[in-house]
Amino acid sequence: ADADADADADASKDDEGDSAEETAAAAAANAALPAILDTLVRVNVLDVERAARHACSRVLYDGGVPREVRKARAHGLVILGNIFKAVKELDDEEEQSVQKRPDGEDADGDCPPPPPPEGESAADRKARRARRAVEHAMVAMVEEQLARRDREEAAEESH
Repeated sequence: ADADADADADASKDDEGDSAEETAAAAAANAALPAILDTLVRVNVLDVERAARHACSRVLYDGGVPREVRKARAHGLVILGNIFKAVKELDDEEEQSVQKRPDGEDADGDCPPPPPPEGESAADRKARRARRAVEHAMVAMVEEQLARRDREEAAEESH
């Protein structure tokens, strides 16, 4: 019976050792997670930038389409660029508005914008900004298409 008790005690010690190792591994993984996410965001940004450069080059220098088509494409890229620039400016304003003065008041004296969702990481903020930029881009493209269609219909009616 003593041998069984000793075996059970040894097994219990092994389980505790495994549990401590698992806890330490989980803590190390949690500590490394922000760096991993930041690296993934940076890689994603580089990939998006590379894809955007490639797409712009193909859109603007496509010799298989008339010059007017390339000009319309360039105009679309300008609209898209302006949207992304505007979203970036909004984000900069948002970050500045939550900075505090030494007396504890908001930097701009107004009420701060609502806080980001609880536990939102830098990667989540960047993803939220990207979604907002895409939404703005889609709205602008639809508005541009509707305006173009209205102009074409008006031109057809005048003929």
